[in-house]
Amino acid sequence: MKEKKEIPWELIISTAFSGFGIAVLSWLKDMLTDFFTIDFLQKYGNIVVGLISFIVSIIVIWINYLIMKRKFKKRAEDLENNFNSSLDEIEAEREYVEKTLAIAQYANRKYEELDEYYKKIASYISVESKISDSFIMQYMDKIKNIVIDNTSTKDGENINVSLFQSKKEQKETYTIRLSNYHTVAKMKKLEYKRKSFVGNVFKEKKVLYIPNIDERKLGDIFMEKQGRSYNTILGVPYIVDDVCIAVIVITMKEAGSLDYLYSECLNILQRYVQVVGLSILIQNDKEEE
Repeated sequence: MKEKKEIPWELIISTAFSGFGIAVLSWLKDMLTDFFTIDFLQKYGNIVVGLISFIVSIIVIWINYLIMKRKFKKRAEDLENNFNSSLDEIEAEREYVEKTLAIAQYANRKYEELDEYYKKIASYISVESKISDSFIMQYMDKIKNIVIDNTSTKDGENINVSLFQSKKEQKETYTIRLSNYHTVAKMKKLEYKRKSFVGNVFKEKKVLYIPNIDERKLGDIFMEKQGRSYNTILGVPYIVDDVCIAVIVITMKEAGSLDYLYSECLNILQRYVQVVGLSILIQNDKEEE
C-alpha cells in the first residue's frame, strides 16, 4: 500500500504570500509615482521594491526551511521510534516462541515418560498384582522433579510433595497418606479439617494456589500451624465422577517459588497427579478384593 503524500501547505502559502507581497509593493510604487512627483521614487523605486521583495523572499524561504526542518526531524524521530518499537516486538515474539517451544519440548519428554507408567499398570492388572506404596512414591518423586525443573531452587529438601486423602470414618478430616518430605511420625500428627487449604481443595475440586501465605488475599483459606516452614502452597486434586479422591499438595519456603510451575506447567503436573490418583484407585480395588 502506497504511503499517502502530504500536500506542502506551508510552502504553497508562503510562496503565495511572497508573490502577493511583491505585487502589493509594485502597486504601491506605481501609485506613488503616478500621484506624486518624487524623484527618488522615480529613480530608485524599482530598486527599493526589488530589494524589499528579495528580503521578504529570503525571510519566507528561511521560515520555510525551519518549518520543513522541524517537520523532517519529527518524521525521522517517528520513523526511528517505530523502527525501535518493531524491533522490540520482534524480540518479544522471538522470546515467546522460544519459551513456548521449550515448554512444549519439556512437556513432550514428560508425557513420553508416562508411557512407561501405563505399561507397568497394564502389567500389574494382567498379573493381578497389588500396587505398592513405593510404586506410587516413584511418581510423587517425579512430581518433585517437575517442581525442581520449573523453579529457581535445586534444593530438593526444600520441596514438600504430600498426598492427602480423607479419613474413611471422618470424611471432612484429611490426613497425609504419602509424603516425600514428612516422616511417618509427623504424618500421623498432621490432620486438617474442611476449613483449611487442603479441605478447601477437596471442597472446590479445583487447583488452588497461594503464592504468598504471609500476604494472602481475602478469600484465601489457610489454617495456620505452629512452626510453619513454608510460604507458598499449591494444591492439585484428583477428581473421578465429580468426587475428589485425593489431593497432591506442594509447598516451598520462598514466596512465589511456584509461580512459573503454576502458570506454564500446570497441565504436566496435573497429568502426573492423575497417575498417582489412578494408582490409588487400582490399589484400593485390589485391597477390597
